[in-house]
Amino acid sequence: MNEAQITLAFMTVAILFTAGLLRRNKALGTKALLLVIVSTLIVASFLFLTL
Repeated sequence: MNEAQITLAFMTVAILFTAGLLRRNKALGTKALLLVIVSTLIVASFLFLTL
């Protein structure tokens, strides 16, 4: 893995962690949480494969 892929992995984890905390604090609904998770994983996997 190169540096860009490692950075992308950390950014993906940070986005998902933040979404989880927002859900925990009831600032984000279940549907919005699922949307964040799915869209983040799709974009991250596409970028990971193209880097």
